[in-house]
Amino acid sequence: FGETVNIPVTYFWPGSMPVEYQPLVLMDTDEAVGRAVRLLAARGRSRIALIAMDRFPHFASQEADIYRRELSRLGLEYRALLEVRDLIGSELKGTLSRLWSECRPDAIYVADDHYLAVLDEWLKENHLKAGRDLAVISLWNRNGDLPGGHDWSRLEFDPRQVGILAIDNMVRSFNSTGGGIASFAHLAAWMPGETC
Repeated sequence: FGETVNIPVTYFWPGSMPVEYQPLVLMDTDEAVGRAVRLLAARGRSRIALIAMDRFPHFASQEADIYRRELSRLGLEYRALLEVRDLIGSELKGTLSRLWSECRPDAIYVADDHYLAVLDEWLKENHLKAGRDLAVISLWNRNGDLPGGHDWSRLEFDPRQVGILAIDNMVRSFNSTGGGIASFAHLAAWMPGETC
């Protein structure tokens, strides 16, 4: 009472949610959206679409804001944001067909890896090839399996690296007191492939 005690505290994400939805990764996801748009634009793709999950509205709107900001910063007028509510992605194929017929994109950033397989199916059904007819970059967690048949261009997160950073931070917290807020942030690695 009346005395301030500095106790080292390390925060971990709750185990009930996947790591990609946690605050420690959100800043990196924002940066990944921006990096994907810039990479596609640097490769001469000006009609860039974004596929984002709308099951968690806060995250989808955050990704949408980053997407719009990057397009504006690059002076690109094209806007095609596909916010998908269905986790399976069955609604996505119809949306992609409408988008292709009405305002054909020349690149798509898939900001949720659940939908990469759906996009791959849609491309095959329409006799389109990723990297030839449509540039594709996806956000991907290293521990998953990418849909076969392509060497996908992707921004890849390694969940093991998040764990390593968390443990390193915990050890530092045990060895000192009164430190500032530590960050577990790590940026997705750019893994070039044949689809971009």
